[in-house]
Amino acid sequence: MNAFQREDKGQVASNFVVIKMLHYRKVHNFALIIAFICTIVLPCGTIAKTSQKSAAKSSQLPPPEATPEEIELGKQAANAFEAKEKLVTDKELINRLSEIAKRIASFTERPKINYVVKVIDRQTPNAFTFPGGFVYVTKGLIDLTDSEHEIAAVLAHEIAHNVLRHALRAMEEERKLAPAIIAAIIGATVSSSEFARQLPLIVASLIDAVMLGYSRKFETEADIYGFNYLLKAGFNPVGMLTVFEKLEKVEALKYGGQTLWQAYNATHPGLRDRINWVKDKLNELGIPIIRRGVVSGGKAEVEEEKIGDKIVGVVKVRSIVLCRLASLSEGLEGTKRAKFLAEKLNKLLDAGLRRYEVHLWTDGSRVAIKARGEILLEVTEEDAKLQGVTKQQLAEQWLKALTNIFLAEQLFGSD
Repeated sequence: MNAFQREDKGQVASNFVVIKMLHYRKVHNFALIIAFICTIVLPCGTIAKTSQKSAAKSSQLPPPEATPEEIELGKQAANAFEAKEKLVTDKELINRLSEIAKRIASFTERPKINYVVKVIDRQTPNAFTFPGGFVYVTKGLIDLTDSEHEIAAVLAHEIAHNVLRHALRAMEEERKLAPAIIAAIIGATVSSSEFARQLPLIVASLIDAVMLGYSRKFETEADIYGFNYLLKAGFNPVGMLTVFEKLEKVEALKYGGQTLWQAYNATHPGLRDRINWVKDKLNELGIPIIRRGVVSGGKAEVEEEKIGDKIVGVVKVRSIVLCRLASLSEGLEGTKRAKFLAEKLNKLLDAGLRRYEVHLWTDGSRVAIKARGEILLEVTEEDAKLQGVTKQQLAEQWLKALTNIFLAEQLFGSD
């Protein structure tokens, strides 16, 4: 029995839900963090080939739609949970999440489950699901994402938990539910009277099972299935990778490098293992790891700046100044040069440009920075005169600034 398992088993069923929910409230904040580790941080661990076999064996699935018992159980659990939580009422956001969930669900083994997605007004990154299609995501996790691909990665994992009945199976494995009750819930038996009689007890145990997380086996299954759902539904699975990386950074910053899940590695794979697993899977499938496709990267932008009596075009990425471009004697304004450079740089960055693909180039009196064999930015006499340096020196300054831009993109997780 772990530290969160309750000691009120002797209470009668009619009081069980109230007692459990009160106890749940005391540990709720920490439970959210643990659930973040166990439920949404989409595991990888050292995912061996046996995980694939385990996932396949678990796929003795119930009907394609949610059974009435699953829906009733999920509804009761959702009502009990929502009584303690504040929900976000942004209709546009909820509709967007619901559409993504619907799109993913249509490619699962249970395509007729109607998913209801709601957002909890909490900043702790977290997500979980109750049987019957009730999915919850915290505002903190939504705020951490940059694209529908990252949101889809979160929802695909939770939908996989639902499809594979992990909450119910976890309760069965812990002997909190008799096999007969499980059979009634998944519609394998005609009579569900025993299920109805024990509903209060089941609801309380269900909330515990979901909030306190799943085993390594179940989490691995949810990752395998969730990854495949993303591919089938047409989402970029690199979003799963970037979500892991963001969560790792959040926890490393919050806990000084000693992340909570490190203490739970015996049953819950660590984020670094998960990151490595997704990378390996992407490489195995030949999917390029271009993070800017799923994460909002820094965009090259143009500003005007006055130096003495001259107007120059300034190109920035985030807050880093790449270059200041002078107007040319033939009439090409510095701002127009800057806009042309910004457009070209953004296309290259979006296409996955790397620092090693950029270098200085000289040919006689010409000095430039090349990217992927093409001139990205050529230094002119006017540029060098404006800065009071040689063309070679200015090109080196610009290359150093470009290096800092690449480093910044890595820091923000978009490279």
